[in-house]
Amino acid sequence: MERAVSTDDYQKNTKKTNQVEALSTLLEEAGLNPADLLTAITALAEAKKAITTPAEQGKSVYQEKELVYEDESAFVYRRGDTTNKVYYLRYYDKKTKKPYIKSLGETDRVKALTKARLIYQDLKGKVNRGERLKTITTTELVKIHLDQHQKKITKIPKQGITPETYKLKKYFCSNWLEYLDHIGMSQKSIDQIKPEWTRDYGYWLLKKPRPDGTARGVEQINNSITEITRMYLSVAVRDQYISKDQVPEIDRLKQQPDESYKRDILSLEQYEKMWKFMHYKWIG
Repeated sequence: MERAVSTDDYQKNTKKTNQVEALSTLLEEAGLNPADLLTAITALAEAKKAITTPAEQGKSVYQEKELVYEDESAFVYRRGDTTNKVYYLRYYDKKTKKPYIKSLGETDRVKALTKARLIYQDLKGKVNRGERLKTITTTELVKIHLDQHQKKITKIPKQGITPETYKLKKYFCSNWLEYLDHIGMSQKSIDQIKPEWTRDYGYWLLKKPRPDGTARGVEQINNSITEITRMYLSVAVRDQYISKDQVPEIDRLKQQPDESYKRDILSLEQYEKMWKFMHYKWIG
């Protein structure tokens, strides 16, 4: 008898372990953090209690519709014009008057509804912060940034930027993309990259070997950091892809005080010539 009870306990524990692993896999596939686990569990419990709307007849696009929460603007459904049974999420943004549609990649109703509720909370947060529902990757951000500056290239002083300046901006951006790839964030959308994850960019760039083997200057690295921050503020924040508190945090490197003269100093011979000219011009 004791042996049977022990076996039952083992099977129950194994079942629970499998359920936890399945839920963890679901979170990982959705690009979510472990902190969302409690939300997922709650959503999963509520999803099991929910009553599925009867399937609609015919070839209607929205079949087996079910509200994500008590909110008419968001529901999950299966498409009636396709042969697969994958669930989709549809969220209507009242501000832009445009729908956001995303495949949930699930054929199981409970899993689909759980994932939809997690995504819904993220979408509601974006709406409340005034951000766009559709975001972009860092590669897309860099392209927008550089395209804007490319239009400003000119050789006319103070009318735009020089080709050399544009080339430097492009170089700074390429280093940033390489760094994000280094930390495994290159495929993430910019709103999924937490600000504190990028603090070490300057130190990474300082250690990155140069083609000629020389050391990188701290001033240039800090200029790079300034350019990257400006890119996020002037494009990502301004165009409402992210909010200001989502701009990457990057630690600037400490610079040694520059003891050199910022401008050339006249030699005694040059000073004498200038003094004689001024005396002749205005006094003599």
